[in-house]
Amino acid sequence: MKSIYQPAVLGLVITASCASIASAGTEHHHDEDFIVGRSSSGQLAVEFNSDEAYELPEVLLIPGDGFGLDDPGFTFLDADEPGEDFYTLAPSVEIAIELVSKDADLQVLEATLFSTLLATPGDQWAMPAGNSFDEHPYWFVDDPDFSELGETFAFSFKLVDLSGTYTDSTTYNAEFIAVPEPQSLVLGLMGAVALVRRRNLRK
Repeated sequence: MKSIYQPAVLGLVITASCASIASAGTEHHHDEDFIVGRSSSGQLAVEFNSDEAYELPEVLLIPGDGFGLDDPGFTFLDADEPGEDFYTLAPSVEIAIELVSKDADLQVLEATLFSTLLATPGDQWAMPAGNSFDEHPYWFVDDPDFSELGETFAFSFKLVDLSGTYTDSTTYNAEFIAVPEPQSLVLGLMGAVALVRRRNLRK
């Protein structure tokens, strides 16, 4: 797939990908996030769509060629859902995400400096203290050849309350899938069409 990029459009692909990363830091869709709350018994809980894999689009240069995005994030439940036994957190809590397991190729990075947040089982990433956090890691698969297109990557985690108010959650399992970046696909197809036209003109 990468071989069809023409020199004239490669810079556009890089620019488009970098622009999408920059905008992702300020435009988040909370319906795709991991929503953190608790049960009536005081156990931490997470609400998210575990039946669908989160898509990681192609990225170039930042932090490397591969697949990455800063969604989904971890955010707080803002209104009780009694029918789901899902309730808002107390304002004094300090929640941490604890890694249970993940596929080796999936990296969980800080979204600005791209330093590692969660690498080995037992690692914890603490949310800002209080019940109104909204934190987004950068999910990244380093694959300069884009050979893992269509592959899925597992991520298992649980929640712990460092302040001791609530008990640990059960383990949750999420999945990520490497997908083509729509903009780069379009530009790549444009390059391929141009190449075919040039060949036809030579005949």
